[in-house]
Amino acid sequence: MTVERQKISEDIVGEVWAEFDAIDSESKAESFLESFALKQPSIVEFLSVLTEEFSEEMQELTHYMGLIVYNCYLRSFGDMRELSANEIGKLFEQENDRLEKLSETEGDESEVEDDLSNYSQPALIQFIVETLFDLESEESGDEDSLDDQDKGYIFMLLKVEIDCLDRSINN
Repeated sequence: MTVERQKISEDIVGEVWAEFDAIDSESKAESFLESFALKQPSIVEFLSVLTEEFSEEMQELTHYMGLIVYNCYLRSFGDMRELSANEIGKLFEQENDRLEKLSETEGDESEVEDDLSNYSQPALIQFIVETLFDLESEESGDEDSLDDQDKGYIFMLLKVEIDCLDRSINN
């Protein structure tokens, strides 16, 4: 028997994104991050540890987008089961393995598109891709802007977060 995964709607993603975009104080943003860290400490640690050697801009962007992803789940499904560092590590390894296999299909973009179009949370994937792509147009000419490899890394981390949060609502 196949379990149908619960999907987050584009409307929820848009609402949460707009709310976070309208945050006008650093203290309010920090309180959201503190709440995220209390409810899902292993996910916050995962995002922090795997970006700690990168620029402050990359760290902040990853945490900000990760917070939006988390709040989309919270708005859609309510409180979720806390995930362990071990569970997150396994999902991260699975994602690395999947990406290695995809990279072996050099030049076959249809495999990547199929993979993403069948993904459990298409509205969140679209949000991540559009946000990272919009950075490119906003930052053109900025020497400190994120390169494609940085954006790919952020995408992978956020995709692992989504996989983790999917697991927390479905198990």
